Amino acid sequence: MAVYEMGPAQTMAEIHVVCFLADRIGFGKHAGGVLTHGGSLGNLTALLAARQAKAGSDVWQAGQEQVYTVLASAENHYSVSRAVRIMGWGEGGMEPVEVDDHFHLRPDRFAAAMKRAEESGRTVIGVVASDCTTSTGSFDPIDPIADFCEQHDLWLHVDAAHGDRH
Repeated sequence: MAVYEMGPAQTMAEIHVVCFLADRIGFGKHAGGVLTHGGSLGNLTALLAARQAKAGSDVWQAGQEQVYTVLASAENHYSVSRAVRIMGWGEGGMEPVEVDDHFHLRPDRFAAAMKRAEESGRTVIGVVASDCTTSTGSFDPIDPIADFCEQHDLWLHVDAAHGDRH
């Protein structure tokens, strides 16, 4: 199966599906992506991409020079915590951020979480939001989270494996 999955037919099918989805979402012609088998691999792939993009060096070639973390709710999918551990970031690889009474991630608590992470010697490279969580079915407020990420040059990963806001 590995040879089949890496073959040209699968590659072309993936490119067409990703382009179709990007067009439907309105991301434009320059959008790209990969298809993964399940949310766990999707979250790991996204966090690996975040590390590569935000590390400031080529982690694939030089290795990891700093200790990184992402801000996230404890309500997100367990695979986020597992992914940061697989990447060698340990338990502190996911800095918890408070949620409201409806289990929505609170962007107004990001600054305090960043400060805690930095005080423990970790560099925050991103935020993991959920659209929606598997544990509570809640949807994080993506627009204010995206605004915070843009202001602080952080990667935003939205775990959106299922759910419908409507």
